[in-house]
Amino acid sequence: MPFRQIRRPTVIDWVYTGNRLHPPQRSAKMLQPLIDAFCKPSGVVLDPFCGSGSTLVAANDSGRDYIGIELEDRHYRTAQLRLHL
Repeated sequence: MPFRQIRRPTVIDWVYTGNRLHPPQRSAKMLQPLIDAFCKPSGVVLDPFCGSGSTLVAANDSGRDYIGIELEDRHYRTAQLRLHL
């Protein structure tokens, strides 16, 4: 199916993660359909407030390159660990 012809609902159900790694943490599984719908397979996902890295993990799992920016060192380290497991 051509890029951007994938229809996504306006509301996506997601499972509460318990915010174990970062206060507004989201499930990478929940973010993956958004990345698939709005980023070309050869594209790059930018998350300028990446927190614990859920968006970056979803991008990586989708085969996209990614760039994450995070000011807090503890969240930066958490994202790094999640991406290099």
